[in-house]
Amino acid sequence: MVSVITIVRNGIGTIERTIASVLAQTYTNLEYIVIDGESSDGTIQILKRYDKLIDYWVSEADSGISDAFNKGIEASRGVYHVLLNADDWYKPNAIATLVGALRDDVLVACASAYVVDSAGSVMRRFDSIPLDLPKKMSLVHNTCLVKTSVWKEFGGYNPRKMAAMDHELMLKIFTKYGSRSFNSVNNHISYYSLGGLSDNNYLKGFGEVRDNLIANGVARPIAYFRFLVLIAKHSVARTGFYRWVRSRCMCDFRP
Repeated sequence: MVSVITIVRNGIGTIERTIASVLAQTYTNLEYIVIDGESSDGTIQILKRYDKLIDYWVSEADSGISDAFNKGIEASRGVYHVLLNADDWYKPNAIATLVGALRDDVLVACASAYVVDSAGSVMRRFDSIPLDLPKKMSLVHNTCLVKTSVWKEFGGYNPRKMAAMDHELMLKIFTKYGSRSFNSVNNHISYYSLGGLSDNNYLKGFGEVRDNLIANGVARPIAYFRFLVLIAKHSVARTGFYRWVRSRCMCDFRP
């Protein structure tokens, strides 16, 4: 069984699209869990409407994103789990593709996504590259099918992290078990929306990535250099320069 977990707070504009994409999956041995952080905008009414199709949902206060992630995983029954935020959505074959990438030694299966703006227009592609984890968060979070036992082994997501809790956990797995514990497939299975907490607080997120690198053995000067590179790339991607370059040379820029 695979557990798909969505956390949401005041996501009335996007949550129904997210739910629909999970319910449309071709892979059927899955459960769907939604953790709501006491929404006040009508999100709860949508969840009630899908009550019989969602395996478990709850609306209650939490202490942040990591806490909500951990609550969802703790409530799950899947051997593997994947986290799909309330403004992202899947293609119908997403879970089947990830399950097909599993082997006995694979702890994390991942794939590619399309990055979209607030209108849903595709801006660029984002390919998951596990070998780049010692540099940055190089995996598409909503495509990471994680073995739940390894999540437990590392104590879940760190509640002290506000943005880069996913990078911290993936880097710990990579450091201990190596690149063979990851399998990335070159299929675009999801849509990742800009404008979330980590995108709007990118300096905080990049700072946490820097700290994750240092905590996992990367030399401090190198970690700070990579921190500055991330900021520079992100700044360029936010300008019209990225679209101009891509339109002329059909290359891809992944911040």
